[in-house]
Amino acid sequence: MIIKAKQKFKILIRLVVVRRDYSTYGLLKSCLESLGCKVLIVSSNNFTLALKFWKPDGVVVHTLKSGETALKIVPTTKLFFLDAEGFRPEDKCHAVFFLKQKKTIKKFSKFLFWGRQILKEFEKIAPELDVPNIRIIGNPKFDLARYIKSENIKNSKTKTIGILTRFHVLNNHFGRPVIFSLANNLGKYKYVDTQMKTFIALINICKDIIKNTNYNISIRVHPFEAIDGYKNNLKRWFGEENLKRLSIDESLDFSHWVSKQKVVITPTSNAITECYLLNIPVINIDKIANVVQFNKNIDKVVEDWFQGVYLPSNSKDLIK
Repeated sequence: MIIKAKQKFKILIRLVVVRRDYSTYGLLKSCLESLGCKVLIVSSNNFTLALKFWKPDGVVVHTLKSGETALKIVPTTKLFFLDAEGFRPEDKCHAVFFLKQKKTIKKFSKFLFWGRQILKEFEKIAPELDVPNIRIIGNPKFDLARYIKSENIKNSKTKTIGILTRFHVLNNHFGRPVIFSLANNLGKYKYVDTQMKTFIALINICKDIIKNTNYNISIRVHPFEAIDGYKNNLKRWFGEENLKRLSIDESLDFSHWVSKQKVVITPTSNAITECYLLNIPVINIDKIANVVQFNKNIDKVVEDWFQGVYLPSNSKDLIK
C-alpha cells in the first residue's frame, strides 16, 4: 500500500559527493516524491542558498553541523540524519563526534544508520550519550549492488579491467595542493607518502597490463579526486597510441560500474564490499606499493579486508 502525504512537504537533501552518493540519494528522492513530497537535492555549495530561498519543511543531512546550519536559517524545519559513511575508524566514528555536539543531537527528529555496529560504538565510547529515534536502515549502496545481482542486469560481454584510484590528497577535487593537508597536521606526512607510493605502483601496473595483455582498462576516480587530473594526463603517462585502451568512468552508480569489470584492482578500500556482493574478484596492490603495514595500522578491520582479496607481491604475479 502506498501512503500519500497529507500535504506536499518540501524536503531538502544535502548530499556529500555526487559521484558517490547520488545513486542512493536519487532513489530516496524518488521514494519521497512517490509519497507526494517535493524534493530538492543539493551539495555543500548551494545548501545555504536552498535553505534561504526554498524554506524546506524537512532537511536530510549527514553531519550534525549541517543540521545546526539549517536550523539557523529555517528554525521550523525538521532535521533527519542519514548516514553517508557506515564505516569509520574508531577514533573518527560517530560516537566520537556526537560526544562533542550533545546539544545538537536533541534537535534531530530521527537518525538513520546503516548497521547495528553504530549502536555498539555508542555503547563502548559514549554509553552516557542519549541518541533518540535511531533507525537501522541497512546500507543503501549495498542494496543497489544486491538489486543489480538479483535482477541479473546485463552488461557488455567484453569486460574491462577496473582500476580504482584513492588519491584525494594528491589530486583533490577542490584543487587543494598537497601542502593544504600538511600545514596543520604534520602527522599527515605518512598518509601523503603512502598515497604517493600507491599512485606510482598503480600507474606502473596499468602500463604492464597494456604491455602484457589485450585487456582494456576502465578507471574509476575516487569521488574526492579531480577527474581532470586523469583526463589531462593519460596521454602523457601511457602514450597516444594506448589511449584507445583506457577510459575514465564518470557514471553515478559505483555498483553498476563494478558489474562491468572482469576484475577490480585497487589500493585498500571499503569499496571491496560491493565487488564481493557482485562476485567480482579484487586485487589489492598494497604489497606492491609496500604500504601494507601502514594501512593495517589504520583500523583492525583492514586485516579482514585483506582476507577477501588477492594480494600479489609484484606486477608479474598480479597479471598472472
